[in-house]
Amino acid sequence: MGDLTTDALDAVVTERARCLRSLVETPRTKRDLVDLLGCSKSTVTRALRDLGDAGLVERRDGQWTATRFGRCVAGTRRAYLDRLSTLSDAESLLDDVPADCPLDCRVIDEADVFLADSSVPDAVVREFLDRVEPSTDLRIATPTLLTGFARECYERLTATDDYALELVAPGSTLDRVAGVYPEVDELFTGDDAIEVYRGEVPFSFGVWLGDDHVGVLVFADRGISGIVVNDSESATEWAERQYDRARSTATPLTPPPIE
Repeated sequence: MGDLTTDALDAVVTERARCLRSLVETPRTKRDLVDLLGCSKSTVTRALRDLGDAGLVERRDGQWTATRFGRCVAGTRRAYLDRLSTLSDAESLLDDVPADCPLDCRVIDEADVFLADSSVPDAVVREFLDRVEPSTDLRIATPTLLTGFARECYERLTATDDYALELVAPGSTLDRVAGVYPEVDELFTGDDAIEVYRGEVPFSFGVWLGDDHVGVLVFADRGISGIVVNDSESATEWAERQYDRARSTATPLTPPPIE
């Protein structure tokens, strides 16, 4: 890198990204690069000079190749672009969350993002169901319940004998479900492996914690805007805190028996 500042290095890597990437893949001659990149010999010469001055490539045995430093820089840039891509995918979801809601970038960073499609509105819910189905210990805090998929969610979750669910939702939401969908209410309140809590959910999104991942349900005016799924340690810590906030002030829907 020599005397290059970080900003100067970034400028070189950005401008000469295709050339650097091709030399990370395999050593090449200058003629190879001209043919591969579809540019003039003088352009390739300038690119190699810039990359060489930055310590990113070197000439060896008649070919140009990325240095160890160059490979590390190229990998870092690729990871950075992947993270930007994830954030770009999540832009519309972030717009649906009020500014004062505690949706942290840590749960978005390096996550899988699934957006609702108006032509197939159920697809994103199916993605949610597919994610939670394998979980043997599932915790959910949500201000809104997907009553239309409650039975399928229950059937998937209880497909094996080893399962447990904690659900935290506002009392008003649970009361509406009990009044309009009594069969759904009976499913979840009649199972000893399921604990339902009523209490304020202090955010407008839903958060769930599965065995090996966490997720966020983002709600729009009508239905779901999309979901975010992440298995990173920082995302899990964030989800734990959000769930604990809702759970700490909630009360069991069915009080335990007095012994």
